[in-house]
Amino acid sequence: MSDHDDRSQPMLATTSTPGHRERPAWATLEHNGSLDGLRAIAVGLVVFFHAGVPFLPAGFVGVDVFFVLSGFLITSLIVREVWSTRRLDLVGFWARRARRLLPAALLVLAVTAVAYAAVAPAIDVTTNRTSFPAAALYVSNWVFAEQAVDYFASDTAKSPVLHYWSLSIEEQFYLVWPLLALAIFLLAFRKSRVALAAVAAVTIASFGYAVYLSGIDADVAYFSTFTRAWQLLAGGLVALLVLAPAVSGRALPSWWRPVAAVIAPVAIIAIVFSASSAFPAGALFGQRSTLAASTIATIATAVLVAAVWWLPGLAGTRWLAAAPMQWIGRLSYGIYLWHWPLIIIGGLAGFLSWHWAVNTAIVAITSTVLAAVTYVFVEQPVRRIDLRARKRAVVVLVTLLTAAGIVAAGTWSYLRPPAQITAVVDQLAADKQEEAVGEQTAGAATGAKVLLVGDSHAGFWQPAFAELAQEQGWQLKSVVRASCPWAEVTAVSPRTDAVLPCAEELTEPALDIARTWRPDVTILVSRSIQFQELQLSDARTLVPRDEEWLPEMIQGATTFIDELLPYSAEIVLFEPTPETTKPMVRCVTNPDRTDCDRRAVKKGKTKPILAFFAELQAENPRIVSVSLNDLICPDRRCPATVDGVLTYRDKHHLTTEYAALLIADVDRILRERGVVLAEPATNSDLSARDVPGDRR
Repeated sequence: MSDHDDRSQPMLATTSTPGHRERPAWATLEHNGSLDGLRAIAVGLVVFFHAGVPFLPAGFVGVDVFFVLSGFLITSLIVREVWSTRRLDLVGFWARRARRLLPAALLVLAVTAVAYAAVAPAIDVTTNRTSFPAAALYVSNWVFAEQAVDYFASDTAKSPVLHYWSLSIEEQFYLVWPLLALAIFLLAFRKSRVALAAVAAVTIASFGYAVYLSGIDADVAYFSTFTRAWQLLAGGLVALLVLAPAVSGRALPSWWRPVAAVIAPVAIIAIVFSASSAFPAGALFGQRSTLAASTIATIATAVLVAAVWWLPGLAGTRWLAAAPMQWIGRLSYGIYLWHWPLIIIGGLAGFLSWHWAVNTAIVAITSTVLAAVTYVFVEQPVRRIDLRARKRAVVVLVTLLTAAGIVAAGTWSYLRPPAQITAVVDQLAADKQEEAVGEQTAGAATGAKVLLVGDSHAGFWQPAFAELAQEQGWQLKSVVRASCPWAEVTAVSPRTDAVLPCAEELTEPALDIARTWRPDVTILVSRSIQFQELQLSDARTLVPRDEEWLPEMIQGATTFIDELLPYSAEIVLFEPTPETTKPMVRCVTNPDRTDCDRRAVKKGKTKPILAFFAELQAENPRIVSVSLNDLICPDRRCPATVDGVLTYRDKHHLTTEYAALLIADVDRILRERGVVLAEPATNSDLSARDVPGDRR
């Protein structure tokens, strides 16, 4: 993605100078046109994926290809300098990286900020404001990880500089890796096997952490430098492998050419296959399907780089070095920088409202033209700056880092929200539903016991119930886990096919609390109970449109309630919250809009689930099904604000402030249904529930 043109000024010279021995031939990193062709493939996969090409659902592996290439080239430069001179010019190294990367990246960032502010809703600009200085300072991957950004989500206001996360990882690698590599390559001076073992150990550690973290937090794992380092280091391993024969003076074995002639084309096919819809990642690897596709692409790229480096004229890969492929490869950095802002801003401006094929062509052609202009008028002139003099290298490095700071401060200031937006943003920032995740205890120290269980929709009610409990003098315990229905089912993520830890983090803890604490009332809240994908014991995945889905969800809900009934005097089922077709936040923050209310809609299997709730209520007087629809959205019309309070965070999550505004009425509705949260269970209730048995 970023370091394919360091050949323009090689780090190492092969000529001798007075007082110095002539450096060996292998000390110079020669240009290899096939690697430019590989960059063309990588950027094509990324652009097509982001543009919505349906048969490339894992086109993000193009970034993995870039990581391997960057690791290969950077490690090649470092090891060749260290093993030929016993030193490494760190200032020169970092100056070259800054000269190569920063000018184009900062230009695109500044242009994107201006264009985004012109077309995007004010709330989106404010929401994504932090990502601009983070991108300029190359820490955006950590910002997106902290914000728990879902890279693959389709219903969120994505940052137009989201793609800078990969550049941030590369820059962080360029900052740290030379220091570690210098130590390794000096200690293992020209000892290829020792150096390989050391780099392999770090690579394996990073990969192991990636496997571990992807099963716990897929979004953080996607953005973390520590889980991505192994891909750059895989390129480093290839750099050592291809250099080893030259350093030792050994020729390549005779069998390598026929082997390479086979594995190189296979590697290209594997890269494309891992990006395509034909790759059965979810079926084979379950919860780590994203990592599986990335792993295949990374290994295939490493194999391909080794093959074309040793034998660049192979018949099956010769086309990679063709002039058009090299041309696209040289522009790949600019194409990568421009394509994503074009998609986001073009979509907001209405330029990309066509069929995906037309949109893809527009994005590909426009980003290539912009990349060519940037390459000729920005990248190339800056690269001609001679950095061989140390003072000049220092000046260039300091100047470019200062420019990055200026762009960071400038975009932050330029994207400052208008006054009317600040109140809404502050309200969203003060929203407490994220704090409700997990197990919480609130309210009074004594009094009636209420247990709240559910997904993120239980999360926005939890702070309101906590305040009510404190006010009325009763106890509240809550167990909240996003995307998990309270039914005892195996829920899976629709994005990654990951098995969600709903049993470990929701139903089992809730039942443990019920057994020991004996709540007077248990409130069950879930949106996901009406649409969450499920996995059967035979590993098949069910979606709500499948005939087997509803019986499976109902059976899981029945099982959980049967297990809960012996320990809870009453069970309250909150019916799913009304939803809107579009978020109202954008409208509220638009000064030109006056009526921002939206009509309520129902999602997924709402009607069958409501019928199931009604059946449970009819069969057992200790179960109460409660609808809050008329309270939240009177006459099926959802208000955007009530008494100056924003009602919805998005299309289905209430704000905790609105929930707090409604909680007195919720308490009234519950009392009208015979559920008094502040009253402990009667002796007869306690006796009835002390004997486990069927709810009927």
